[in-house]
Amino acid sequence: MSLKIDLVYNLTYEWQTSARGNVHVKGYVFTKEGRLLRGIDFLNYCSEVTDENSLREKIFSCTGTYTIILHVGDDLFIVTDAVRTFPVFYTQEENTFHVSDSCEVLKKKYGSGIDTRAEGEFLGFGYCIREKTLLKNVFQVQAGEFLKYSVSDKKLEKTFYTDYLTKEVFLAPTFSELQSTLVNILEKLVDRMMLYIGKKQVVLPLSGGYDSRLIACLLKSRGVENVICFTYGAQYSPEVLISKKVAKELGYKWHFIEYTQEVIPKDYTSSLAFERYHSYAANYSSVFLLQDFFAIKELKEKNIISEDSIIIPGHSGDFLAGSHLSKFDENNKDRSKTIERIFAKHCILDRKTKLTPSHLNYIKNVDCNYEYAVDDNWGLKERQAKFIVNSVRVYEYFGFEHYLPLWDRSLEEFFKSVPVNYKINTVLYNQTIFEKYFNLFNVSFYKVEKNKTSLKTKAKNILRRLVPAEAVGVLKEVRRKDINRTNLVKRPLLLEMKKEDRSSDKINSVISAWYINKIKTID
Repeated sequence: MSLKIDLVYNLTYEWQTSARGNVHVKGYVFTKEGRLLRGIDFLNYCSEVTDENSLREKIFSCTGTYTIILHVGDDLFIVTDAVRTFPVFYTQEENTFHVSDSCEVLKKKYGSGIDTRAEGEFLGFGYCIREKTLLKNVFQVQAGEFLKYSVSDKKLEKTFYTDYLTKEVFLAPTFSELQSTLVNILEKLVDRMMLYIGKKQVVLPLSGGYDSRLIACLLKSRGVENVICFTYGAQYSPEVLISKKVAKELGYKWHFIEYTQEVIPKDYTSSLAFERYHSYAANYSSVFLLQDFFAIKELKEKNIISEDSIIIPGHSGDFLAGSHLSKFDENNKDRSKTIERIFAKHCILDRKTKLTPSHLNYIKNVDCNYEYAVDDNWGLKERQAKFIVNSVRVYEYFGFEHYLPLWDRSLEEFFKSVPVNYKINTVLYNQTIFEKYFNLFNVSFYKVEKNKTSLKTKAKNILRRLVPAEAVGVLKEVRRKDINRTNLVKRPLLLEMKKEDRSSDKINSVISAWYINKIKTID
């Protein structure tokens, strides 16, 4: 059995390889002493590994964004960070264990065809579940996974060295004590962020939500002034109005990219930039983010942001804090209901998709006494890693570094043990960031809550029962405002697929269907 490692993607973050060719690293880490290791320093740190135990020791003693590939003695190790920021794939074919950061490389080498079961998952979820990809016999290293391959025995072992499964809950601390702990964690992760960004310009995708606003406040609290905020979409979007107001209060430059036909050309799907981007970002495993593509392209081409800027998105403080949980999750003790919840919340792009027996058994066999944490863990390892965090591909494609402060391991570990009643409606998180940061900087603006049942909504529900379904559909079309201008993004994709342009189609449903159609056409 031979080993083959093909690492071809060096967009923004480059692979560092040892002189002997047995160590490959991408990304950076902060050691427990607080040192930032990147580039050659990170490579040397990993080159000190002598066996599995020393590798695990190094991983557990640091936090960061990384993928590590290490060949020591008879064993090959592959380790990804908690959210698989830099995806890696593998296959075992023709007496060779082959690793690459490009599924296309493995496909061309071994002629792997489309996995129809994975295709169904991709259309429903927007990503391939667990270790699957859209290619037969080509697999992905999962978020927080520690993979060990014994060359002589041809044996593959896979374990998760980190997860989001609650083992125990904080019992003694009061709400105020938890708030103090959270603020302390936030301040320490800002210390690390400051060390990373140095004197470079920070670019902040500032929405109307709380995560990106928190990052803006944290930067302001440390006196960082070289910050450019941006928002895109339509002028009448509540996101745009709140974003502008926040940036103004903080004294940060703010740019609005209005999505028009000029910014999003009708023929963008035929451009070389789009072709290269979707191939890089999807990689036969995840839906590629397209909404930000045009904004980042505009900012770069008009020289609004510096070439060495660092983009800091707000992924994903609200998720860690419990934004996806409800009272049902707090009281649920039934694993079958947990499975139903996971499926209902995450399989939203195509409702015809069904979870396979292997996936059902996987969720059934998760060893955890807290059902909401089983949901949490799925959300992190699947949607957050493969859908939300994978969106950073757009920054890399245009040559910009990214930094994800709210995915610091300390914050993840903290919220993993917070009592669930403080996570529902993100009570602890929201109250803390408002009291300690938003109020301080006069940016205590509430975002538009999608789930609140207003008097207007109640009235609409009554009318829906009284008015024929066809008429309701027409009224919805007339009244709907496409605040993110996703129709401009969808139409060229739908046109290429020769499908009807329906405003009810979710943008990511269209992208996933287009991508499947594209790779099948190529095949």
